[in-house]
Amino acid sequence: MVTLVSDLFVYVPADREDMAQLLALTTGTLEAAATSAAAAVPPWPSAAAAASPVAQAVLQLRFRRAAALLRGLVGFKELLNQGLLFRLALGGLVGQQLVPCLRSSMADLGLAVARAEAVVLSLPAGWFQQGGGPPREAQSLVEVVSSLGRSVEQQQQRQQGGVALAGFARRVAALLQHLGLQDQAQRLQNLV
Repeated sequence: MVTLVSDLFVYVPADREDMAQLLALTTGTLEAAATSAAAAVPPWPSAAAAASPVAQAVLQLRFRRAAALLRGLVGFKELLNQGLLFRLALGGLVGQQLVPCLRSSMADLGLAVARAEAVVLSLPAGWFQQGGGPPREAQSLVEVVSSLGRSVEQQQQRQQGGVALAGFARRVAALLQHLGLQDQAQRLQNLV
């Protein structure tokens, strides 16, 4: 859909009334999708989800669906107002649905890192590399990934190595760098 709308804006003048209606319809559809029940991810703790294979499958399916919707929203970054995208993607979908799920998965380091990658790498690095730091709508995401980094750092210092933990440290350092947290990323890389 992103390509279709983009192509239309190339060949049809943007000041036409029907193009304004298309943009309004697209914006409305994206807002509805970001706030719909289909985007809802239950913030069940890992232990609760692990107690039932069905609950685990539902949680994983909903998380993947919300992450796919996030990638779809970000696909409109060239067409829509950045403030609107921040509100929908970062404030709504990430802040209200995906971050609580990330927080609840922190007990399982592998799962937490994989979910954090699914969210962070879906977002353009340019949103976080701007002069003023990360957007305020992304503050909860930045806090969760920073906390994940501190957790890996503490485990790395206690264990004195470990191949799996070193891999997690590199992956989390890459996420921290993507979010513009260069100092914490460098500290984590130095432990590896």
